[in-house]
Amino acid sequence: MGRPQGPRPGATHAPADVTTAFAMAVRSHQAGALDGAQRLYCHVLTLNPNHTQSLYYLGIVQMQLGRPDLAVGLIGRAIQLNGNNPEHHYNLAVGYQALGRHADAIPHYRTAIALKSDYVEAHMNLGNALKEEGKLAEATDCYKRVIGLAPDAAIAYYYLANVLAAVGHVSDALAHYKRALALKPEFPEAHNNLGNALLTQGRPDEASTHFERALALNPKLVEALVGRGNVLKQQGDVDAAAEQFRRALVVRPDYADAYNNLGTLLLEQGNPDGAEKHYWQAVKARPDLAEAHNNLGIVLMAAGRLQEASARYRHAIALKPHFVEAHNNLARALIAQGDTEQALATLMRAIEIGDTQDSKSLFVQCVRAAAPGAELAALRDTITRALTELWGRPSDLAGIVIKLIKANAAVADRIRQVTERRSAAVPAT
Repeated sequence: MGRPQGPRPGATHAPADVTTAFAMAVRSHQAGALDGAQRLYCHVLTLNPNHTQSLYYLGIVQMQLGRPDLAVGLIGRAIQLNGNNPEHHYNLAVGYQALGRHADAIPHYRTAIALKSDYVEAHMNLGNALKEEGKLAEATDCYKRVIGLAPDAAIAYYYLANVLAAVGHVSDALAHYKRALALKPEFPEAHNNLGNALLTQGRPDEASTHFERALALNPKLVEALVGRGNVLKQQGDVDAAAEQFRRALVVRPDYADAYNNLGTLLLEQGNPDGAEKHYWQAVKARPDLAEAHNNLGIVLMAAGRLQEASARYRHAIALKPHFVEAHNNLARALIAQGDTEQALATLMRAIEIGDTQDSKSLFVQCVRAAAPGAELAALRDTITRALTELWGRPSDLAGIVIKLIKANAAVADRIRQVTERRSAAVPAT
């Protein structure tokens, strides 16, 4: 997004012909005189309501003035008159993203790319919008395209690493954070996130180096203060960790992650009431922080407040559809409430997203007590996987296998084949 190119402003009167008025508007816009440009673009539109470029650039002015709601209407009208300009689609998508309407932004980024295949910024922002919508595989593809088009774009490696870390591919994320820093050594956010990835791998000393570097570059980077606190926590210095989280709140009193981490610290110290208080503060400070809703659910579930816990887990999933831990926790709460049918549906989604051992163990636990009925066909392939990959003891799955065979005799042959392959894999004694 940017101003139109043009000469410096001249006279300030509003001429009666469109060409001169538009040229004056461009000059004012180019000079950064947004109020004057706005008046002149509006004047052009009184002379010609369908002047596409005035509609478009007036939309850009609204974006620059912090009014994306007005911008999307104006740029949208320009596109209705001429839908073949990739920049128009790109900036309409930017406006939608500023409004948090990522799903509306996506098709316009795609159109911008269709009109201009090497549009790096559109590929990048499409990746960001897809990430916000939980479409992480598609976002990954976008960032890889950016890297193909602009191999020296440190920010693309950073964004790609963020997605890889979010889906648990931490080793790959580490490589891309390091590449981003090789291209741009003074990149505090990349140092911070590299520190987080190292911490995930249980490498606090290496993580600490990057958190300290991030803070040297930006002493007010609260994310790095929290990272420093997480290092201290992992090293066993709980009091020092809490102090770092509180320092982050001094810098930014509404920093939800610091409240969330303090809550977890208190929960691990056996203070669930204090933890719940801090989780609520995190949710209040940032209602879209899925991790805080999930953690609040954990506290509520431990207190036996299963329906409230389920509501928190569902809220976390609505905010972050690929949040495997929240899916697993919701399944636990549903199992505890005796709702195995919904628990199975939740676990099927968790396995589809992340395929974690926790999800697999919960699946086995759930099917032992389930009466799937109409869901047998949907479960058949997953049950076969569970048998093949040893998600649990064969006896844990015996009941559901019998139900599957009774519902569809043809399943027996498939399960027999799986059982024979497993038996053949066991060496003779």
